[in-house]
Amino acid sequence: MDGSFIPKELVGKDIYQVLGLTFEDAGKDNIKNLIRKRYLKCALILHPDKLDAQQKEKLFFKRKLEAREREMANGGGKKKWTNSGAGWTNSGAEWTHGGTEWPHGGKSGDPTASSYRNGKKSRKKKNAQQEAALREQNNLKKIKKQNEDFVRRHSAHPGQRNHQKGVREGEDAGERDERDKRGKRGQRDERAERNERAERNERAERNERAERNERAERDERDRAIEIYLHNYPHNVDLLQRYIEQKELLTFFLDFNFQKYYLNKNEEETQSERKVGLFSFSHRSEAIRAYLHFKKNGKHIDRNFKLRLAVPCKEGGEVRSEGEVRSEEEVRSEEEGLQKGRANETAEKDNVDRMMNEMVDELDRMFSF
Repeated sequence: MDGSFIPKELVGKDIYQVLGLTFEDAGKDNIKNLIRKRYLKCALILHPDKLDAQQKEKLFFKRKLEAREREMANGGGKKKWTNSGAGWTNSGAEWTHGGTEWPHGGKSGDPTASSYRNGKKSRKKKNAQQEAALREQNNLKKIKKQNEDFVRRHSAHPGQRNHQKGVREGEDAGERDERDKRGKRGQRDERAERNERAERNERAERNERAERNERAERDERDRAIEIYLHNYPHNVDLLQRYIEQKELLTFFLDFNFQKYYLNKNEEETQSERKVGLFSFSHRSEAIRAYLHFKKNGKHIDRNFKLRLAVPCKEGGEVRSEGEVRSEEEVRSEEEGLQKGRANETAEKDNVDRMMNEMVDELDRMFSF
């Protein structure tokens, strides 16, 4: 096994410990496949070739530093310079080049130091001269501009200067007045436009709220069955008994209704009064509940009258939009919804089966 990527704490240990196995695993039938999988996992996670760029750079500098430390320990880092091509050597206190020696005393030991210092001084001097010339040029331009302004101010006749000043002041006053007028007109126009925009927005919001309320009320009526009580003054006790025993609520318990109430109605004066309401989840659910009442509600007292808030006419459903749908169409729609739910369940089971097959296939691939 290649030991280049084994962690330090596992170096020198048994291969089973490196791969995370035990000696008990050696007796298994698939020990060969287990070793191959664990080795592949260690190679993918720990091998230096799989490291990112930053980790590789750190590893490179670490190895370079270790090599430099070994070189210093072996005596290769002493102060000794040799340039065989140019013949320069430094030994002790003097420089040698082709038999010619320069004393190595203080700052004069390097033969190139003086030329470097001279070049540096010349560059500083040149830069100082350029900066002085630039400052002089800027001063001349400033003086010239000041002289031109002085001549312009004192060249005209005093009366002419006053006339020109008055004309300029008059023009400035006229411009200020015109500017003020334009500003006031602009402010008035802006206020008027802002008020008009606010009124438009308010009208639009009122219309939108009214439309929303109308749609909600229309939708509520489409899904509602209203409960009326015939000969109300003589059947108040009957109503109280139905309220306490919840017979109507029990009758529609298998249907999906969202709202129900059954109360006394002392505000109206006619003989037949509205005393309750069922609100279902959909129009079709309300029609289905109404048909169920017509067919199986014989035990409900005949003084209770149940009616669709938006009635059906001649075997068809009359919606608030004017659309006509027969009861058979409503039933077929319900059957379609049930089939759709069944198809969704079958599709979900099919997806689960495919996922299980894919997992089994991957398990077979890695078991070799």
